[in-house]
Amino acid sequence: MFNIRNAHLDDSGKLAAIGYTVWVTTYAKEGIRDSFLNFLANEFSNEHMQERIKKNQVLVVESGEHLCGYSVMEQPETGKKCELITFYLLPEFQGKGLGKTLLEAVKQQAPEGLWLSCYEGNKQALSFYKKQGLKCIGSRYFELESEKHLNWIFESQLT
Repeated sequence: MFNIRNAHLDDSGKLAAIGYTVWVTTYAKEGIRDSFLNFLANEFSNEHMQERIKKNQVLVVESGEHLCGYSVMEQPETGKKCELITFYLLPEFQGKGLGKTLLEAVKQQAPEGLWLSCYEGNKQALSFYKKQGLKCIGSRYFELESEKHLNWIFESQLT
């Protein structure tokens, strides 16, 4: 049985481990290079995750005492779409409907809708977002040190 709830500060270490795992399995297809190592060390530190929990809307997917995924979204502002900053499920839990359930929970907390960016090489995520009714509206680059990585921008459509 899976449950979705707001993250607590003491979840930060588990969230960091999930984030690190998902990021490496998704983006480090050719291995780890220095720019990746530097990013991973900062982005998925316990301290950084605690700051995310304090400043953003963070939901976790849990099964018993185990966490298996999470999302990070900006705090909603009246009249504005929220950015979905992070949306991660461990690989073992993908394709089981949990992503759809988590995304629905995120959408409930974004009354004006949401937007996100997704790496062009992440075909599985791109397909998922399209199946969930998000529309591609443009592109931007994710910069990692001197590297630029093309990301597609998606947004939810208000019904």
